[in-house]
Amino acid sequence: MTPLVPVLAVTVVAHAVLAVGVFLHGRRTNRDPGYWLPATLLFGLIGVAGYLWSR
Repeated sequence: MTPLVPVLAVTVVAHAVLAVGVFLHGRRTNRDPGYWLPATLLFGLIGVAGYLWSR
């Protein structure tokens, strides 16, 4: 069984990278990501999907 701490660490890093991607995309397209940044930090790909769908 995989220890919980490394799995959580990878998850936190992945969600942070996705949130940075949402932030950078918002800057590039001159669009405010609004509440999709915290949603991406909390829910990962679901937050990214919501952000892209709301475009």
